[in-house]
Amino acid sequence: MVQYHNAGARKDSVLGHCYSRKIERFMNEHYEEGENYREFLKLSCREKVGEICSFCCKWTGPPIEIYPKPVPDHSCLPEYHYLSYQKTPKEGRDPDDWQPRVQAKKEHGSGRLVLSDPESAALFAGKFIVKSKFLVDYFQHLEVLEFKRKKRAEEKAKLSRDSKDKSYEDYPWTELCEDVTKLKKLRVPELNKYLNHLGLKQHLKSSKSEKGNCKTFMLAAEESSQS
Repeated sequence: MVQYHNAGARKDSVLGHCYSRKIERFMNEHYEEGENYREFLKLSCREKVGEICSFCCKWTGPPIEIYPKPVPDHSCLPEYHYLSYQKTPKEGRDPDDWQPRVQAKKEHGSGRLVLSDPESAALFAGKFIVKSKFLVDYFQHLEVLEFKRKKRAEEKAKLSRDSKDKSYEDYPWTELCEDVTKLKKLRVPELNKYLNHLGLKQHLKSSKSEKGNCKTFMLAAEESSQS
């Protein structure tokens, strides 16, 4: 399923794609998902696609409703409590509408909620009944993640620049062909240098996974030697 999910437009080329597509369609029609949250609701296919699937046709019990996600009870502040099940709204809600971490990440990403503005942080903490200390800790965590993301982007850009300056002779191709792990780390333009050097342009349109396969490289070398 992971390979199928990451295949993008080439899902039909993944082994067992028909079965994986069936599972994917079933989950889309029967599950509601949020951050660290997934709820299955039998008969939800009727609402999403207009008909009951073969799996739900076998259901003989009473109708099932989505369990409402918790909503803060602001009438109990400064004590932290949530509304009772009977009072919790169910309709017209997003899965993570009152999930503090999800909403804090959105507000922080938009710039409306920052550590340098304690007033906005206090308002958010009161609205979502979360202690300000935890909010500050989470913002610091997001800043660390953002720093690491930028660092990875800079390193990736440097590797890209360095690879453009290299020629075919700068790569230990024999060693790379013997180690599939090292070979797969090369970028597509780098793999193309090998194919172009051997004059095998027919392989240039292959996918990266095919180009980064040791067998493909050995086959390409044989084709070149025979031509």
